[in-house]
Amino acid sequence: ARVRVRGLRLAARPARDPARGAQMATCWGAAVGLSMVDAVRGAEFQTRFLLAALADGDPYQAALGLALEAGHAAASGIGSAARSAHCLRLAQAHAQASGRPHAIAMTRAAAGVVAYLEGRFLDAIDQTEAGARQLRAECVGATWERDTAVIVAAWARAYLGRLRELDSALPPLLAEAEDLGDLYLATSLTTGTLVMWPLARGDAASARAAATEAMRRWTHQGFLHQHWDDLLGQGEIDLYEGDAAGAHRRVVATWPSLVRAMVLHIQMSRCEAWSLRARAALAQVATAGPRRAAMVAEVRRGAKALRGQAPWTAPVAALLGAGLAASSDDTRGAIAGLREAIAGFDRVGMAVHAAAARRRLGALCGGAEGASLTAAAEAFEAREGVVDPARLTAWLAPGFF
Repeated sequence: ARVRVRGLRLAARPARDPARGAQMATCWGAAVGLSMVDAVRGAEFQTRFLLAALADGDPYQAALGLALEAGHAAASGIGSAARSAHCLRLAQAHAQASGRPHAIAMTRAAAGVVAYLEGRFLDAIDQTEAGARQLRAECVGATWERDTAVIVAAWARAYLGRLRELDSALPPLLAEAEDLGDLYLATSLTTGTLVMWPLARGDAASARAAATEAMRRWTHQGFLHQHWDDLLGQGEIDLYEGDAAGAHRRVVATWPSLVRAMVLHIQMSRCEAWSLRARAALAQVATAGPRRAAMVAEVRRGAKALRGQAPWTAPVAALLGAGLAASSDDTRGAIAGLREAIAGFDRVGMAVHAAAARRRLGALCGGAEGASLTAAAEAFEAREGVVDPARLTAWLAPGFF
């Protein structure tokens, strides 16, 4: 509220205060260190830093504060896109005025984080990697900032289905993290969305082992972003292994913690949570017996929660609807939902999800169209090295029997 009332302008007559400089240094360290661990506390320190930086009138400090402000604004959802873009424009202008590589690199990385949170995954890779390269080459002591940039780039690659690129990028990053004792980087690269990498290789056992070891070394105090990533990753592994009931129990049992920790205020995390919960319910519909109605209601809730969120979540909702229609022998509805999902996934570049939907549609359509759809899915899977396409399809697009 103080930032909104004050506005984002630099002080016209800055009054340099040594005590403020110490405050900014402290708040910057806390903001950068906490924003991807405890987002609420990270946002508080970020706001304190930004207010002090704007009052100080230094373009370098203001650029850093506005770069982080853009990311925190984008976390709430694409409804904040205008504010995020405004913060980025100001940050970029101040960074250029300062001439400081750290500020310039941070604004690039922040633009990538904003793009990721808004579902612009290709832009996210380009911007975060440009920022990460500059942070590594020109900025001493910016390890945490660089880590965040490479983590977000890896997440974006997973959503785009760029599995070969993950094969090249992740092993050296993991080796470096272990060599440096960088638990933040190591934990982030082996949990959450990035379990897709070993699962696409058919290696659920190593995915589980790596995630479990990462969290063994992480703190068990409170419920931090890494605990959410562990829930997401372990739940996805459950679902891949065919334990839909286990995945559903896991996410439902932890939901109150997600609410208390305000994880669901972050649009990306909220959508990932609903996607996992709804797919785990959908995979049980055919065998749920007396619990069928409850599972169907759960899928519908998830699809409704996802449909109006972001460009990348609309096709996920359509795929859930298609699976629910198929589980009720509504072939026409399933085909319509799959066509909508494929079109949506193609628009946002989510190739691995599109391949799963194409396999499902190919099986329903049959004939020449079905063969063409299946061949397109197979071509993607061969190019990206998917080891078990049938299991990958059942994981991402359940409900078809």
